[in-house]
Amino acid sequence: MSSDIILVIGTTPDYVTRLNESHAGKLCFAMHYSFEREFDLESGKPCHLYFTDIENHHVLLEKTERYLKKHKLIPQGIACFDCESLMAASLLARSLNLFFASPESISLCRNKFLSKQLWLRHNVPAPEATMASNLSQTIDFFRKNGNQNIVIKPVSASGSELVFKCRNELQISEAVEVMTAELSRRKDKRLFNGCTVFPDDRDVDPCGFWVAETCINGREFSCDFILDQERVHLIRETAKVMAPNQTFGSVLAYVYPPSYPENFLKDEFKKTLKNAAYALGFDRGYFMADFIVDRDRPMILELTPRPGGDSIPDLIETAAGIDIPGLYLSYVRKDLKLPVSFPRSASSFAAINLYAPAEGLIKYLSAQRMKLLPWVKSVRLLRETGDIVCFPPEDYDSRLLGYCIVESRYDTDDETDPFSLSRIIFDHLIFSISKSTQWTISQDAYY
Repeated sequence: MSSDIILVIGTTPDYVTRLNESHAGKLCFAMHYSFEREFDLESGKPCHLYFTDIENHHVLLEKTERYLKKHKLIPQGIACFDCESLMAASLLARSLNLFFASPESISLCRNKFLSKQLWLRHNVPAPEATMASNLSQTIDFFRKNGNQNIVIKPVSASGSELVFKCRNELQISEAVEVMTAELSRRKDKRLFNGCTVFPDDRDVDPCGFWVAETCINGREFSCDFILDQERVHLIRETAKVMAPNQTFGSVLAYVYPPSYPENFLKDEFKKTLKNAAYALGFDRGYFMADFIVDRDRPMILELTPRPGGDSIPDLIETAAGIDIPGLYLSYVRKDLKLPVSFPRSASSFAAINLYAPAEGLIKYLSAQRMKLLPWVKSVRLLRETGDIVCFPPEDYDSRLLGYCIVESRYDTDDETDPFSLSRIIFDHLIFSISKSTQWTISQDAYY
């Protein structure tokens, strides 16, 4: 093992296994103590790893310094792949005199209201937004918005969890009722408590407020980029295809390469990304951004100093042979050569999510038939026999059974859009989900 390592703060078990497979001995993982009993490193490769209280800075610092000293390790940088651990990584970096985004900038980017306020103030295209803590405040924003569609979402968090699109006051009332009940259930979840609600540090519960913002029409996209010496280097770009039968904001597929409108200007887009980062106090770094293209103009929804997650790394590695987590770690080590060029491909690739059709106990799950489809390049199941599937708003994660990476040629006449492919793919998934002893939903469970 090398004595020079990168500290990876707050990573989940799947990422530890994945990263250690290709970077064994070069990383040191600080994992939240909640994983200690259930985590078993699948690889037999050497691994530096310790468990600690990620949220307690003094405990994290003391445990980190003790581990580094014991194993004679010299940290060259700090990396973080999870939104809920960004603040911990930043505070630790400050104490160890290592580069990472500042706590002040992270607090702003984690707050979906303050970030949009700053973007609009600096002429960065973004949705209008307000903070609300009750039905009256939320409906007031809807009316001031001309009774146009609005989106209600948590102040912090990420993805589609507790995100609602509302077209009228009845839907707003229903969303606020769910939001009020479900936010109180999530007070102990790190993802929902990772930001300051107001800039003056008033002692306000972030789970007692939500954000209401204008609903922007257009296709949604996601990208990774590096801001270095006032230049933006795009690392990866993907389009999002939304799932029609899931909660609002749920992704059916990520598509690479993305197809932008004809008049979408890349140089203007890069300028928007740079200004969005500057507005939050960042002057350099590696970032992920979500945005909607509205009338050829990118509207920024979210920007955070970490790489894109979900199925995106697998999609890009399959489609372009590029290891996104590895690129990020190279940037942290300061040995990444810019710009990064991606090989051109005559094919289109998509990472298609597999959502469970029912709640209950998974009695059987197999993707063997799916893997026989010629255009399916890889499959990853996230659930297994014995797991419980719960639907939103109780749980947004367990419904995702896994995802597969598919390829289609641009020059084919076949119907190869993600909607058609997802139906064909799901027909080849073998599963059995039991709600109770009374009934079971299955699909070729014993093929």
